[in-house]
Amino acid sequence: MLRQKVYVYLQACDLSEAKAIMKTWIANYEGNEIRVEKTWLGLEKLFVNNKIQDENSATGYAFSSGLTGHLILKSGEKKSIKVRFASGCRLFIDDEIVEVVKTS
Repeated sequence: MLRQKVYVYLQACDLSEAKAIMKTWIANYEGNEIRVEKTWLGLEKLFVNNKIQDENSATGYAFSSGLTGHLILKSGEKKSIKVRFASGCRLFIDDEIVEVVKTS
């Protein structure tokens, strides 16, 4: 209950300070930028080329189910994206692990 109240409060406030307590990972895949964000409140987001694909409000780090999305390449081929949070951020494209860089 407290977490929900804090989250609602942060939504109503200027989030510039809250960004300092967020982890961000970025990967580039065949000319596409994939960005994953996770806040200390358990809010997780997946962006592909700056468009949100999935978001999750986990009840805690241990209960995160991860994020899913898709990527359409220039050739028209569609690839699935999965994100799991275990020892950091693990990104999979069509079930193959892709290296991510932690930026914050």
